[in-house]
Amino acid sequence: MRRVPDTLSPSDCAALVATFKARWWCSARNKALVALMLGSGLRCAEALALDWADLDLQSGRLWVRHGKGNRDRIVWLPAGALDILGAWRVRTTYDRVFCTRDGAPLQTRYVRRAIKRAGVRAGLALDVHPHMLRHTFATLLYRATLDLRIVQRALGHTDIRHTTIYTHVSDVDLQRAMQQPHIE
Repeated sequence: MRRVPDTLSPSDCAALVATFKARWWCSARNKALVALMLGSGLRCAEALALDWADLDLQSGRLWVRHGKGNRDRIVWLPAGALDILGAWRVRTTYDRVFCTRDGAPLQTRYVRRAIKRAGVRAGLALDVHPHMLRHTFATLLYRATLDLRIVQRALGHTDIRHTTIYTHVSDVDLQRAMQQPHIE
């Protein structure tokens, strides 16, 4: 049996994003990166490969080019992530959405460290890492829609069996369901 992945609650997500102060260039970039990953479920490498031409800040449409398995997909971003990305867009002149100050590609190990530090600053009990943001997105999307096919398409999984790990039931979900007046 596969282990259920650790995920963040919506309040944990808000606390994580809030740790990044938009006053500094790198912090504003990292805030936009975390908001994008939480709002879209992109893998770290997919987010780092994103160009501004792949993102429509008006509609929220995001084209993931050459994702895992060299497959393309389209996802949409929520309004909160779009606002943060819009604020980031006016501060950068590079074609790539996320890069260093001199335009060089960001390294995944840098992103891992930045997210881990943000989790500590936010006071989160979990060891936060980039893929946890993807797990969080998928779990919250499944809870909102109860449609595994939507989660599968958003994540770019070719096999539905890879997506079923997000159907786990939390104690809170179980308690809420069992306390409903369904048995007379």
